[in-house]
Amino acid sequence: MRKLNSYLLIVLLLVLFTIGCRKSSQPAQSSPSPSSQNNQSETSLETSPADSENLGAKLSTVYADMMRNNKYIMKYKMTSKFEGQSMEIEATVAVAGDNSAITSIANGMKTTIISKDDKTYMIDHSQKTILEMPQGHAEEDAQNNEIETDGLTYMNSGVEDGLTFEKYSTTDGFLKYYFDGKKLVKIAFESQGQTMVMNIIEISNTVPDIMFELPANYEKTSLVS
Repeated sequence: MRKLNSYLLIVLLLVLFTIGCRKSSQPAQSSPSPSSQNNQSETSLETSPADSENLGAKLSTVYADMMRNNKYIMKYKMTSKFEGQSMEIEATVAVAGDNSAITSIANGMKTTIISKDDKTYMIDHSQKTILEMPQGHAEEDAQNNEIETDGLTYMNSGVEDGLTFEKYSTTDGFLKYYFDGKKLVKIAFESQGQTMVMNIIEISNTVPDIMFELPANYEKTSLVS
């Protein structure tokens, strides 16, 4: 049961992360604060402030533009550490306008969360069940975990394990975007002892409609009045 609860929490964090990325798609601030400059000096990174600033703006633009257009599909593998437990998840996130879908697989469990038409559908493929609820209800559940990704503020850039990274502060932690050349390959999120590392497999702006379709012949329970 503990593993199940951790898995459900991570799925909710995935929902919040997707919502947060869409809200914070505006270009981040590019001037590090004094505290962030101290943080940068504590790390042994071979990068000059001027180069980091230009590089951060250059790499962020492509990703921010894709989010602003609200049409993309992202496949990734994620490692999450929560309360001393480590869990690996394979996930696909699809966004097209106001519609979004997250399909995740972990420990043999496959779950899909689809948001469309002001409703959210939580789909358990092993049990072949669909739970329908108002869209705001699902967002409140995610926000109760107090993990925020709005208000990204650019801190610094550098090189780590051969990858260029950009580090941002959020209202509740830190985000690091890793690039191989100009290609986004990894995202790391740290907050309140929670660490999530997403290794990006694919990002595309071609989103098939089937990503937002409910499976047929599943038992549906509705919380919508």
